[in-house]
Amino acid sequence: MNIKEIIEEFKGLFYEKCYVYKDDTLILSKKGKHSYIKFTDYEIERVKNSDLLIHSHPVEDWSLSNSDIGFALECNIKTIIAITPKNVCIFKIKDRFNLAFLEDINERWYTLRNYKYFYIDIATDDLNHHVLLELVSDFPDYFEYQKISIREFKGKV
Repeated sequence: MNIKEIIEEFKGLFYEKCYVYKDDTLILSKKGKHSYIKFTDYEIERVKNSDLLIHSHPVEDWSLSNSDIGFALECNIKTIIAITPKNVCIFKIKDRFNLAFLEDINERWYTLRNYKYFYIDIATDDLNHHVLLELVSDFPDYFEYQKISIREFKGKV
């Protein structure tokens, strides 16, 4: 898997597309709609405990969404990456994370998004990026997050 090649492939797409890897082997490739990918129950079972889900965010330069993070947590996907027109957004789940904390994570996301960062104009700023930075700060034993310019991205996660 070459992430730089995937970035090139995703350029100009008007729909989301994803690749899921386990042990450096592609286990699922799927095309979605312009702002989401809908997985079947079979596909969800297939991607559980995988190493990497990489997908496009073709419409806006927004980071990973609550849906992205929730899916990764529920499926125990070690790393989820969103490729936007300008950035590579990487969220890693550390081995210590326990699914029992998912409700706490969702509640914290909701609180940050709707109360602390309610003033952010989502048309001009990446609200999810601010939320993710704080979420990782609140739960450093469980998560890592970074947003890197495509120009500066070296190709490794």
